[in-house]
Amino acid sequence: MENTSYSIYNPIKWPLICIAGVLAIIQYLIFSYLAFLAFPESFDPFNNYLSQLGNSVRNPEGAIFYFLAIIFSGILTVFFYSGFYYYYSKKKMNRTLQVILILGILNGIAIFLSGVFSESVNNDLHYISSFLIFVTLLPLVILMNIYIWSVQNEPKITIGLGLLIIIIDLIFIAIVIIGGDLFENGAIWEWLSLGSYFIWMLSLISNILREIE
Repeated sequence: MENTSYSIYNPIKWPLICIAGVLAIIQYLIFSYLAFLAFPESFDPFNNYLSQLGNSVRNPEGAIFYFLAIIFSGILTVFFYSGFYYYYSKKKMNRTLQVILILGILNGIAIFLSGVFSESVNNDLHYISSFLIFVTLLPLVILMNIYIWSVQNEPKITIGLGLLIIIIDLIFIAIVIIGGDLFENGAIWEWLSLGSYFIWMLSLISNILREIE
């Protein structure tokens, strides 16, 4: 997209989607790592859900860091999808793009609420808000991939990563619904979902930055 107001060499002049996306990933990794360092027990992808980092009972000194990670993630997610809407609306405005914006805002709100209602504050509300993150993420990624494919021929890796997220998200939602021992041992799927989502975000951001170069 040819736009003199954007500059790949000046992050302040990046499109909103790129600024919000990069900030969301960086701050989450930093605050989560600080929460991890303070966690008094062993912590790994196979035995621990990420939200346990924000449990003030299990992580009394580090929970505040994960709280900040999730709160900022929720806010930046809203800006990320608002930025997606603003950037791509200049190319092709349709109902799919409008639905993406609505789902993106709902996803950001769900993330925000999962931080406000941590496991140690209200486990039921935390479970509901966390579940809504993945429930809104599934149609969101599907629609975003369909939309960007219809607007321009994005690199296959972006579309492929989107498909990977969809598969992982479906598996994780099924694990949560089934519950029991499957849920107790399903933490790795949450980690995989988040990791693949971050990589997909970076792929999308990279494509946009190459476009404005």
